[in-house]
Amino acid sequence: MLGRCGGVGVGLARRLLLPPCPIRGRKAALRFGPGLPLLPAALIHCGGAGLPLPRAGSASSSITTAATAGIKHSQSLAGFFYTSQSEERYPRSALHFVNVSRSTCPFIYPSFPFLPDRRRLDLLDCCNGLVLFRWYDVSTTGDDEFRYVVCNPLTEEWVALPDHDHAAGKVGTARLGFDPAAPPHFHVFVMLLDTHGFISGVDVYSSETGGWIHREKGWDVVDVRLANPTLATVFVDGFLYLRTLCGEERHACIAAVDTEGETWSNFDTPCGQWGGDVFLGLIQQSQGRLNYACINNGVSDEEETQLGVYALEDHANKEWILKHRVEIFGMDGFRGAFEGGFDWIGIHPQGNLMFFVAGSDMNTMLTCYDMDRRKATMVRELGDGQPPYLPYVPLYSELESIHM
Repeated sequence: MLGRCGGVGVGLARRLLLPPCPIRGRKAALRFGPGLPLLPAALIHCGGAGLPLPRAGSASSSITTAATAGIKHSQSLAGFFYTSQSEERYPRSALHFVNVSRSTCPFIYPSFPFLPDRRRLDLLDCCNGLVLFRWYDVSTTGDDEFRYVVCNPLTEEWVALPDHDHAAGKVGTARLGFDPAAPPHFHVFVMLLDTHGFISGVDVYSSETGGWIHREKGWDVVDVRLANPTLATVFVDGFLYLRTLCGEERHACIAAVDTEGETWSNFDTPCGQWGGDVFLGLIQQSQGRLNYACINNGVSDEEETQLGVYALEDHANKEWILKHRVEIFGMDGFRGAFEGGFDWIGIHPQGNLMFFVAGSDMNTMLTCYDMDRRKATMVRELGDGQPPYLPYVPLYSELESIHM
């Protein structure tokens, strides 16, 4: 029976906080996936002091403790989770973790061996150190026979959520919300879609209450759909922010819903017309603000193709300020944006660094763009890496909500 557990191995519950950089009987130089050794030198050229080195004897260069919850949370980006698919293995889907810090700490096993045996594990979302999965028991056969599982990869704690009514003809996209500066509880949002793919409502799980609630959509706009279900959402100040397409004209918007499903809002992005996922943009939380990055697609061949990065200055009035703008046509690293092989990944939570992948399906390249130096640096080949590409920031503390 799937339930709550914190520790290594199935059925072994323990509440020991693991060391910040556990070796667990393996060498620290162990690769994070086939052909993916740690390459800190590439990132030294991409950002300089933007990716801080750990202090001697510390687990991270930037660990904060939330006064209200006593939670130790690193604000420094450790790396990204992503997936790959292959017909030559079973299961055909595999999870990977690429480290973009200058340290092997924390050490992450992308196979998540501490979770119970399963026939399939779908990576859905990451939020401030917690990871959300769909977990399929070895005894199941259907695609709708799963449980939502939330875990902390660093402490190896996990919890299976109560059954959710996902088998009753409803299609949903699940996302995770967790704020380490708030009381130590997380929320799982399942955005429910109708037969046309429009958002019809939301189911929200609260680790504080241990139950689900359902709310119908509360937007003024009739038709709102997720722009790209594989891209990360943002949870900030008790709201989940999503990239959406609104109305019959399908113009790009950002939508938001709170943890009670009571307050809904949508507002325009700071960029122009929509011209595909690349131009639609990316939302992330960086330096305490909601950020939006996009590439304008222009209206003529003479118009410059620019990367723009904006920060939401005023949540109440939805006021955006321009943070960065640069012409990228012909710039090394951005070529994939014009050739169809481009995926946004994330913005560094502390520094002015952006990450994306470019290339063909079998040869994707992780690239870092330094906004201060206006330079893109190719970091590492990811092979046949596929979305979702999810940023991971370590959480070093135990949470009552995910252990026995």
